[in-house]
Amino acid sequence: MRSARTSPGILVVAALLLAIGATPSRAIAAPRGPDAASQTRQTSRPDAWLKVCGWGDTCNHAPPHRYFGDNIYNASGARQTVQSGLEEGNDIRFWLRMENDGGSDDTFYVKGCPGNTGFVLRAVLVGAFTQSTNAQNVTRPFKQGTAHFDLHANDADSVVLTVDLWARTHTMGATYTCPITIWSSAQPTLKDTVVAKMVTCYRNCVAVEV
Repeated sequence: MRSARTSPGILVVAALLLAIGATPSRAIAAPRGPDAASQTRQTSRPDAWLKVCGWGDTCNHAPPHRYFGDNIYNASGARQTVQSGLEEGNDIRFWLRMENDGGSDDTFYVKGCPGNTGFVLRAVLVGAFTQSTNAQNVTRPFKQGTAHFDLHANDADSVVLTVDLWARTHTMGATYTCPITIWSSAQPTLKDTVVAKMVTCYRNCVAVEV
């Protein structure tokens, strides 16, 4: 019987496979891409903005003011502070806006100032309002730091709170500072603080933002 002849081409391929530590029956694995499970997941990122709506019984006809604090993250209020004058005996309304700049959905908590005898925290309402209304009232949890809101990742939505303070004092030049901090429930060390400042003045005093 004639023995089967091995093709020279097969011998060459076998020699190459043996040289790289493989056998003719073993497939060479394709290179693997990055392991998604090993990649660091982007965290949530609390972002608080603040603007003054205006002062008086309503702020319907107040001049437009801009928000401060967009894409600024700190717990000191630096570059996130809004100051306004107001007449003694009048209300002043600030609008606080919250967004989640991170890549993960999260629940954000809010803690604001409690007010005092000279500057009374009248109401904190869910929504942007220019006057008193029967909207959802979160004044007590706002003072206690238990007010919380679910926010989707990547600025998909936002929540606005109306913070209504009453300058009950009749002293000209009286001041009050109201820091407001929001933080991540998933990572409580991630915080952002905005600051509302107010000072009583005579009639026709002008709001100043800093």
